[in-house]
Amino acid sequence: MNSSFKRNLLILYGFSFLILIASSVASYISIHNLLSSQKEIAHTHLILNKLENVISVLKDAETGQRGFLLTGRDEFLDTYNGSLRKDYNLIDEIKNLSEGNTMQLKSADDLKNIIKSRMYVLQTLIENKRKGIDPVVQELLDGKTYMDSARQLVQTMENRETDILKSRTESLNKYASSTPTFIIIASLLSLLVAVISFFKINSDLEKRDSLQKELLQKDEDITNRLNLIQSIAEKISLGDYKIKVSDEGKDVLGSLSGSLNKMAESLDNSFTSLSHNEWLQTGIAGLNDKMIGEKDLNKLTYNVLAFIAEYVEAPVAAFYLAENGFLTLSAGIALDESKVKKQIKFGENLAGQSALSGKEILIEDVGDTDLIISHTAGAIKPKAIISVPVLFEGILIGVIELGSLTNFNAITKIFLKTSTYNIGMAIRSARDDQRLQELLAETQAQSEELQAQHNEMENINAELEVQAEKLQA
Repeated sequence: MNSSFKRNLLILYGFSFLILIASSVASYISIHNLLSSQKEIAHTHLILNKLENVISVLKDAETGQRGFLLTGRDEFLDTYNGSLRKDYNLIDEIKNLSEGNTMQLKSADDLKNIIKSRMYVLQTLIENKRKGIDPVVQELLDGKTYMDSARQLVQTMENRETDILKSRTESLNKYASSTPTFIIIASLLSLLVAVISFFKINSDLEKRDSLQKELLQKDEDITNRLNLIQSIAEKISLGDYKIKVSDEGKDVLGSLSGSLNKMAESLDNSFTSLSHNEWLQTGIAGLNDKMIGEKDLNKLTYNVLAFIAEYVEAPVAAFYLAENGFLTLSAGIALDESKVKKQIKFGENLAGQSALSGKEILIEDVGDTDLIISHTAGAIKPKAIISVPVLFEGILIGVIELGSLTNFNAITKIFLKTSTYNIGMAIRSARDDQRLQELLAETQAQSEELQAQHNEMENINAELEVQAEKLQA
């Protein structure tokens, strides 16, 4: 009897332990595949970003060359100088990231040759300008042809990466959908083991009356624990990854509960990370959409500030632009105009300190501050304030200051820090465009003045000819 009872226990609990190991291994493999797919998606996004930067650098080079051709001033060549090296470095990085992708590697080499040809045309026009030779239409058309070819080739490479991204996303979704299946199978197998255990143990208890009550109580306890674990597993399969099993037993079922807790925690961390990354990418994409094509500096800063304030749920915000050692208020959201300074020195107040140090400054549980949230019922002070410097290529462009009624979380800080480079680039571009328009206006005014002088000279010549004819007569 004892031998049969022990043998049954060994078989049943051994089978349960095997189910636990199998389910844990399957869950680990599934989670590992989820993380691997996430890394591959991030890798594809990195390549797409570098492809966009290649065109951006080439555009900056064109802009600088165009400004030099119009004005003849060397400062316009700042964005042109070194652009070929930057593009080459970006293409080399793309090639390293695309190792094993023959088509992308060949396209990267073709893109490098096109950029080299385009930069040669730009350099030729610059050298001709220095010699006093004006550009001819054919040279400009040749440059446009190379630029169009570069854009088309970059678009082709981006399309390939987009296809890869789609495939990897499908793979990620597949692994995400298979994980609950593993959990359900493990739960069903555990339930099956519980049923078999009940009948086997109950049969042995009937033969041993002296142990009947004790064994029945144990069986009831096991059944309840299995039902609890099954309920928890079902909730996990439905997406509730924060639920925990309170069973702290040292037996197999306790181990199974611990494994379910660890699996739920791992799933919660994985999906939280995916959610944060998606939120971050969505925010950066939305911010870029707000900035694309906008050349008016005041409108651009307001669009940026309005989007960020809404996206991070900051009810009060201010955007200061840096110039000549001062920060000048360019845009504000829900500010109390009577308490906010329009101009701040570097090192003064929170925004000035951020501008001077070039680092973000965060204060929480705010006491006295000049940043006030204005609303129809009055004004309130924010609980947390963060000042983030906007830098572009190491140059301070401005400072964004946000106030919130709650503390800023880690992902919000990452979003603000990540988006400042694109903001700085957009503002720098708007300023360059504004300066270019001013130069074009000055050139047009000078041209009109020269035309007026030319007309005046023609009138004088006409009068001299009349006088000469009179003298001759």
